[in-house]
Amino acid sequence: MRCIDATYSHLLFDHLASRGIAAEKLLGKMPKAGSRIAEDRWKDMLEKGARAAQDSAFGLSVASQFSLRYLGAVGYLLLSSNNVMDALAKGQRYHVLISEMNPVKANIEEDHLVLCWPLEHGWSGQLWDELGLGTTLKLIQAINQKPVF
Repeated sequence: MRCIDATYSHLLFDHLASRGIAAEKLLGKMPKAGSRIAEDRWKDMLEKGARAAQDSAFGLSVASQFSLRYLGAVGYLLLSSNNVMDALAKGQRYHVLISEMNPVKANIEEDHLVLCWPLEHGWSGQLWDELGLGTTLKLIQAINQKPVF
């Protein structure tokens, strides 16, 4: 069973609280930072949050509040990057510390940054895809210091 680092899940709890939704009542106690959450439980938490928020783009809404602190020590490592490609390369290398689900792949094709999520472990669903894309864009923003969304 694949897992994610529970520190990342705190983003979901914080987002729900910012919308006036009692996250612990809906999802249970906030997992301890550094512990692991099974993929099925994580997907269930996202789905419950989306239903409670009645938000058809819930993954993107959650991602809009992302900061590197939700990645724990890996976030600080990424923040020390020289540029976006360096950060994305480090993110690919240390991805498993945050999530054992499908990692983002980044490369340059001609003069474009191309991001993709190969389905090595199967499709994780729309909410996870939205959250992954949104948090990757927020990472790029943090490194570039320019708003993405």
